Amino acid sequence: MNNLQRTNASKPNASSATKAGAGKAFLELIEKDRDLARAWADLLRCGDVTGSRSKKISTRVDPGILAAAKKRFGVESDADVINAALAIVGKPDRFNEWLMHHKGQLSDDFELAI
Repeated sequence: MNNLQRTNASKPNASSATKAGAGKAFLELIEKDRDLARAWADLLRCGDVTGSRSKKISTRVDPGILAAAKKRFGVESDADVINAALAIVGKPDRFNEWLMHHKGQLSDDFELAI
């Protein structure tokens, strides 16, 4: 199963949401970048992907950082790089939820094997 299939399998109707929220180049980027595929799937699962690319932003960025990000993702589009970076940064942190859910579940005689 490839990254896009994993992304699509992670939520019912994720395929339509993915197609609505991402252009062809971005879908190809999801296909080849496992971290981005996981982040995108998590954002879809949480309902954070709106399916629209309508928010316009204007900012100044360090051209070296932008070039490095484009190289890392293998794309030329500023929008795809920014969306990929925001998806990775905006991905929910499920470790905290897991930790709180499992709080107090170790037995009293638990020992670390160090």
